Amino acid sequence: MARSWGCGVSEKVLERVVSSGLFGRIERGLFAFPHGTLPWEGWVWAGILLGGPDARAAGLTAAKLLRLADDQPPCIEILTPTGTTVSTRDWVSFRRERPGVRSISTRTEPPCTRIEDTVLDLCRLGQAAAVEWITAAIQRRLTSPEALQRALHRRKRMPHRRLITDIVADAADGVHSTLEYHYRHAVELAHDLPKGKRQRTREARHEFIDVLYEKYALIVELDGHRGHVGRLRDRRRDNAHTKTSSPSLRYGWTEVTQESCAVALEVGEVLIGQGWPGSPGHCPNCLR
Repeated sequence: MARSWGCGVSEKVLERVVSSGLFGRIERGLFAFPHGTLPWEGWVWAGILLGGPDARAAGLTAAKLLRLADDQPPCIEILTPTGTTVSTRDWVSFRRERPGVRSISTRTEPPCTRIEDTVLDLCRLGQAAAVEWITAAIQRRLTSPEALQRALHRRKRMPHRRLITDIVADAADGVHSTLEYHYRHAVELAHDLPKGKRQRTREARHEFIDVLYEKYALIVELDGHRGHVGRLRDRRRDNAHTKTSSPSLRYGWTEVTQESCAVALEVGEVLIGQGWPGSPGHCPNCLR
């Protein structure tokens, strides 16, 4: 990938190498070598070259480059320094960034925003996005709650700041997925259940327990996946819990997000059977 402007190569020579099939023309002044179908990262480089010095990938493009997102975004997003103006194309968009908002990029290729700044940029889309990206970044061990909090503190203007702070605090407490976040808030907190411990490992096993009510020997597992292999593994885990005298409850996305009151009641009933002296509370949805 290269730009030709200022390199002392005439348009006539460039036309000859393009016609011969040696170079591929992306647009005027921007060429791909060797000629052929450009990979996705090549298009990212093309956007950065169009953006000029100090341009870098951001948003979902940076998330893909940093292994935070699995899918390639349909449009590449490039940040350019203040004072630059670059026209958006159908495959790439450009956005000017204010100085001092984000940290300097690390030596990644193609250059992009750091993981913490990438997460905070994506959190601007609202609560659901904030939960998804913060928990994904922590679960994939790409950053830490402390690093996210420091990056948030550096930003003077940040939409949903209090919400993001609370989600980061939940992540530091072991909430490492969107489903776990909903269980924490829609089931536990909304119904006054005891606070379970998160991400605890079983002795002599390399498995994490989603929620452990240690005092009452109750385990709650949260299913975010489907499939025969997953169900077989889950059955084995449940059997292992039973053999250690720890009852196990298992819930999926539908139960936690759409039937949270029923889930809370069931968890409360088992907790009471295990010696909990309290009782589940009522949330506004319980009364509907």
